[in-house]
Amino acid sequence: DGMLADLKQWYAQVGLPVTLRELGAAGEPSDAELSLAAELSLKARHAANFDRTLDVATLAAALRRHA
Repeated sequence: DGMLADLKQWYAQVGLPVTLRELGAAGEPSDAELSLAAELSLKARHAANFDRTLDVATLAAALRRHA
């Protein structure tokens, strides 16, 4: 995904964390932790700005791929 690659590159250039580990996760997050992170993230107002409706399972899977 080109947009994601560009965003990750920009994050790295400005010193922002790109992965959960860089954000401070001690190890690989469990499925329950990723589901909780997805659930809480989807409650934020900015979640309505995605080009499609996301659900907890979809967002948790994306978090797993980029953990």
